[in-house]
Amino acid sequence: MRELKEELDITPTKFQEIRILDEPNIEAYGAYQYHVYLVTDWNGVPCNQQPQEHSEIKWFSIEDALGLELAHPHYPVLFKEIDRSAGAEAYE
Repeated sequence: MRELKEELDITPTKFQEIRILDEPNIEAYGAYQYHVYLVTDWNGVPCNQQPQEHSEIKWFSIEDALGLELAHPHYPVLFKEIDRSAGAEAYE
């Protein structure tokens, strides 16, 4: 929550933990676990609060997101799972 406030100036109001990912490069960064959350509602309007760290923020289609150089090798599988789940919920 702190990171979202610092980076995007939003406060999550609806979210769920969806995965815990292990650090893929233990030799370089050590053994860490990353708790990944799906945020589906928030207060505030997302804006780039850290322009020295990020050139821009924007929404991506799933296809475009999968074409990016992502920070973790398991993100593509995770994104596809989220996309399938969101599609299924739209028809319920």
